[in-house]
Amino acid sequence: MTVKLLDFALGLAERVWGAIKEAGGRSDAAEIVGFTEMDVTRMVDRIAEDEGVKHVREEGLDVLFIGEESPPLRIGSEPGVAVILDPLDGSTNFVRGIPFSSISVALASLGNGGGAVEPFIGVVKDIARGDVYYAEKGKGAFLNGSRLYRSNVDIRDKPLVSLYTYSPSGGEETALHTIRLNDHCNLRTMGSMALELCYLASSRLDGVVDIRGMLRLQDIAAGKLIVEEAGC
Repeated sequence: MTVKLLDFALGLAERVWGAIKEAGGRSDAAEIVGFTEMDVTRMVDRIAEDEGVKHVREEGLDVLFIGEESPPLRIGSEPGVAVILDPLDGSTNFVRGIPFSSISVALASLGNGGGAVEPFIGVVKDIARGDVYYAEKGKGAFLNGSRLYRSNVDIRDKPLVSLYTYSPSGGEETALHTIRLNDHCNLRTMGSMALELCYLASSRLDGVVDIRGMLRLQDIAAGKLIVEEAGC
């Protein structure tokens, strides 16, 4: 590959961001065009992912494209890397005008079976603020070019924690977990896992807890690497 992969990932996030901003003005942006047991697909989701695929093809890379809205797609003759894209993490927030959503791009090596292994590049773009979080494995994490380091919480404050508890098989045990956490933490549910992980990396949050058992690779691949490279 002749393209510098971090630049490629940053460019992909920027391209999708432009498509989302343009699609946000459409009257059908919030229209539901597909659904599963776990989530719905809106028109803006589909437009954003299609733009991501177009960008990858135009760059001429051989990749396995793992998106949010469609099955994995082989692009090129001999994929050497996986591109893991959540084109709009927090689409419900976005279509309702709540300024908390993001674009998540991760690049991962491919294992012997052809599946994605541990990510080595992660990029998360804050759609509303325009902030860009990114990391390369072993090289640290950054926000808009400035190095990220975790800072310690003041012990006089309750930790600020993002919490997801709903699951179809939840019930009494889930409620007990929530009550216990609420005794010791200030709890939030913000609606964009990738961005919440970046808030953890940048010390805006002190923890992210998800006990639903519903997270997918696309939700956390980039954010997890950014958290790790920030020293969390």
